Amino acid sequence: MKRDWFIWFGCVGLFLAGGVYFNMLPEFIWKKEVGVADVVGGVSAIAAAIAAFAAWRAASIANKQSTDSAASIRWQMYKMHLESFYEWLDDIEADQGVTFYRRQELYDSMFPSNRDPALAFSEKASGEVVAWKQGLDRLADIACRPSLFGYREIETWIGDYMMLTGFMKYTLIKPNTKQFFMDNRIPSGVSVDNYEEILKVMSAVIFSLSKFSFVEARHGYRGMTSEFRSVFNDFYIAVMMNGYHQHSYREDP
Repeated sequence: MKRDWFIWFGCVGLFLAGGVYFNMLPEFIWKKEVGVADVVGGVSAIAAAIAAFAAWRAASIANKQSTDSAASIRWQMYKMHLESFYEWLDDIEADQGVTFYRRQELYDSMFPSNRDPALAFSEKASGEVVAWKQGLDRLADIACRPSLFGYREIETWIGDYMMLTGFMKYTLIKPNTKQFFMDNRIPSGVSVDNYEEILKVMSAVIFSLSKFSFVEARHGYRGMTSEFRSVFNDFYIAVMMNGYHQHSYREDP
């Protein structure tokens, strides 16, 4: 609005300048008569000023429309991509029996620039998905270890799994199902009934999310050794019988 007034004042200034130049104003009478040429010149000055304002105004409107159109297209791209992402998660839930929560946060962690219209839109995920795959590989390495190890490794394995599912915003365990509670307060999502399946499911989840986000995909599950199963069951007994490291195995109240 202030810019419009500035332009109008400029036009008035041009008009006055034309009037002075062509001796049309009584305070600046340098000739006894004002000729037709003077009138035409004054009118031309006014017309030029109006034309200049009209051109500026048209350019301003066109620029605003272009900006609004680009912002609208950007918003539609984000909205359609987000809706497709939610539908993709629905399919993963149906296939793998998991439940996703806080889906918007998961999307933002995978596509951090898409929600901000000032940043470039991208259908390719950030490095977060690659980090999840690396975390899965570490879990798979422990599960495939052919030698016996201690409770500490199982404790770390459960904790790392818990952190990864937290990053990916999903849970596999069903409500009212017993599970390990780390430090007797943090639900892990790991139980004696699902521990042999959780890496297989995580591998499938990461593989599917990688496909959606155009990240190189491969399955990371490699099985589980009898040694790992043996130590895991011993860890379970230690928690149940002695509350090992103040962990517990119970239902989520």
